[in-house]
Amino acid sequence: DSAFVALNKALTQEGIYICVKEKTIAKQLIHIVHIIQAEGEAVATFPHTFIRLGKSSEASVLETHVGLNDENVYLADPLTDVFLEENATLHYTKAQKESLKAYHVGTTRVWQKRDSTFNGFSLAAGALIARNDLDVVINGEGAAAFLNGLYSVYKDQHVDNHTSVDHRAPMPR
Repeated sequence: DSAFVALNKALTQEGIYICVKEKTIAKQLIHIVHIIQAEGEAVATFPHTFIRLGKSSEASVLETHVGLNDENVYLADPLTDVFLEENATLHYTKAQKESLKAYHVGTTRVWQKRDSTFNGFSLAAGALIARNDLDVVINGEGAAAFLNGLYSVYKDQHVDNHTSVDHRAPMPR
């Protein structure tokens, strides 16, 4: 774990757990919204989200991080863990529009089993400094990860995207 993942784990007080049972297709978008409003004080937030899709299930999740005031100074250190069982499909989007004085250091970790699919998209349009770490572990033949993104910066903003894909299963011949 990185220092920011360890910090999140140490300081998280609450979290979000989404579980889609096996052979279930969630027809509605699941939208998670993290809102920060920190008037006149520097704060830190450590949201932790768990998403688990059972065997042969499918869901679409939009996770949004929003700062309501561009003058607020804060640290957002979100951690999202995704677990995909065999033949599960997740359409996942992370959208981030934090305060122009905020620091966003987010980590998304994905574990995939055989024949699962992760369709990931990241949109970064806020924060003074934003870093997005995406770590995917492909642990089964036939699993696929599609990783796309877009960032838009203004003046002194800075965005880093760090992506790691660990292929633990042999490629089919």
